[in-house]
Amino acid sequence: MPAQHPGRALRPVVFDAYGTLFDPIALAEPLERRFPGRGRELALAWRATQIRHTWLRSLMREWADFDSVTRDALLQTLEAAGLHDDAAPDVSGAGSDAGANALADDLLAAYRTLTPYPDVADALARLEPARPRAILTNGTRATVEATVRAAGLQGAIPLVLSVDDVRTYKPAPAVYALATAAFGVAPGDVTFVSGNAWDCAGAGAFGFRVVRIRRTAEVEERVGPPPAAVIDDLRDLALILRAGA
Repeated sequence: MPAQHPGRALRPVVFDAYGTLFDPIALAEPLERRFPGRGRELALAWRATQIRHTWLRSLMREWADFDSVTRDALLQTLEAAGLHDDAAPDVSGAGSDAGANALADDLLAAYRTLTPYPDVADALARLEPARPRAILTNGTRATVEATVRAAGLQGAIPLVLSVDDVRTYKPAPAVYALATAAFGVAPGDVTFVSGNAWDCAGAGAFGFRVVRIRRTAEVEERVGPPPAAVIDDLRDLALILRAGA
């Protein structure tokens, strides 16, 4: 491990939020309560639709914030599955649509208290206090900041960088450039950590040093450079960062 030079600034580490620090598939639980036997299936389909909608909106230049994208993706997922939430009273005359929208309201609120993965708090505590760190997210800034606060992580990651500022989604280079601008560094000075293979590919193409935390079994993308490292536990990140200073 190379020695750290006295007075040399530590390089920033930047984290993706969803699928990296916070688990969107945890929302399978409330979906399971509404639709017994279908919760995990629906959560996975919702997540896949959500990501696909960000790419479509970026390519079509039809911006909507991530909360809106997430709502649309849920409603589409329920429609595709032939499911409606009938627990809510129909006060609008819209029939089952009212129930689906009520469910969307509940689940969007739950996004503000999404569960961190079990290794997150300890992994962040192992980082050097002086190391700059931030979240770089597709998420709506206010929602992600609320999620960070709910998890008690605002002291560990004080800065949230959101696509709200560039009105497009990852893997657009303009999104990754938010991190280099925030820290005043070149892309190669940023270590970017994500659990999403497509995000790792985009960040690597931008020039970041990428560490993938393997939250799922998805293989690496054949587009873009491979990650510099792949880990199965976020607590291993501290050693990787110290090796690269």
